[in-house]
Amino acid sequence: MNNHILGDKKKSNFDENLADVVNKIFDNMPERTESAPKIVSPGKKVILNYYSANGGGSLTQDFWLKYWNEKNDGEIMASMADFYQAFKQLKHKYETGTPGEKKDVEDFCKNLRYDMRSSMGNAGVLISSTTIIYTQINLQGRIIHHYNCKEKELIKEYYPWIPVCMMTPIESLCASGFIFLGILFNTKDDHETIIQTLEFISGLNRSKIVVETALSNKFVNFVNDATRENHPKRLAGFVLHDKTELSIVGHYMIEGNHGHSRGVRYE
Repeated sequence: MNNHILGDKKKSNFDENLADVVNKIFDNMPERTESAPKIVSPGKKVILNYYSANGGGSLTQDFWLKYWNEKNDGEIMASMADFYQAFKQLKHKYETGTPGEKKDVEDFCKNLRYDMRSSMGNAGVLISSTTIIYTQINLQGRIIHHYNCKEKELIKEYYPWIPVCMMTPIESLCASGFIFLGILFNTKDDHETIIQTLEFISGLNRSKIVVETALSNKFVNFVNDATRENHPKRLAGFVLHDKTELSIVGHYMIEGNHGHSRGVRYE
């Protein structure tokens, strides 16, 4: 049975019995079908900027989108799909490169982790140009890569089912049967490849990689204004909590959440 409420019971506050009821309801809904969409990739090598944009400045996603649309140097704001492809390229270069190339990759990864880091008194997120818009009817949502990009041909939009993930271990999400991660990273890679790529880029074991999506009024038994019904539009990005846990975030509100950004170009 697919789980529509996924979480780490040690960290999350939700009613297990309520989750079971809701999961059964959704499993029996005839329209609850999810087939893999056609994944569209640039078909080119992704060149991710080594440096954080705007001198390492911290802005909201809306301001970053405006910043990149006003630039005319051939770079655009990196999406979750761009980050994932760049991570794969770095992993491959490390595994096949010379000692000097391995050192370059190690430095690049440390640089990326710095942009993702979040520690006590220092909340941070590596913000992508991917936006998630949740529906107010069911668990389906819209994932839009290169949201509001001036290069309209790069904008890709999908409509997956997005489970409620509350610090959900990535292996649990992968085992649930949802294709959410593949669409978030715009890849046909299997779950094992995705997990190994994230392990490499974060320097963490898979047990320390979690996924977070927006809560829902329908499926939690506590009052929380930050639900997908109240605030359907969210940013997607990466957060490294105290250097010990990588979170793939899809629940941060666009307003008020600042973070770093990277530029990307294709070759």
